[in-house]
Amino acid sequence: MKLIRENGLKTEQWNSGSTTEIMIYPPGSMYSNRQFEWRLSIATIDEEQSLFTKLVGYTRTTMVLKGELTLHHVNQYTVHLKTLEQDYYRGDWETKSEGKVTNLNLITDSYTSSKIEVKRFFKKFLDYPIDFVEHREEKIHHLLMALEPIEVQGDLNVSLRKGDFLYLTEESLNMYKPVIHLYSEDFNIQFIHIQIYKNK
Repeated sequence: MKLIRENGLKTEQWNSGSTTEIMIYPPGSMYSNRQFEWRLSIATIDEEQSLFTKLVGYTRTTMVLKGELTLHHVNQYTVHLKTLEQDYYRGDWETKSEGKVTNLNLITDSYTSSKIEVKRFFKKFLDYPIDFVEHREEKIHHLLMALEPIEVQGDLNVSLRKGDFLYLTEESLNMYKPVIHLYSEDFNIQFIHIQIYKNK
């Protein structure tokens, strides 16, 4: 388990805004070298129009966290994304954007698959299952991004502020019943669940 605080991360500038790396795998990999399996980051786009960097051999998932974004994949299709909507597309496409937004970005290589889901539960307590069984032969990565403050109770015993991430592995959970116990004083358990795993 790893708790990743939003305010403890390094932010760097790019042509049209800023980017904050949440996690890159394997550990120690460098985004600039293009020798990684996956990378999760949050980016802001401060220009009304921008051109995305091409990433040959990778796919991208872009989810809007704040604002609205139009993605023009040249000679492919155009999509308009509202808050918490996402698009999955090839990194080697020429992609132009319109809109000043904050995005969650996941980049994966051709051997890696992913799933990003928004979860909302208007209750005080929740036992939320974390699935490792389906991909037992390969390492599977689970990350939760808190959309509202959440308490993770039980053995993990951590508090997530809005925007914080929790990285989970099999070693941090009971492999026979991998469940995390969530609590919200305001009956408002909301988070983004990111799953990343090797293709079968």
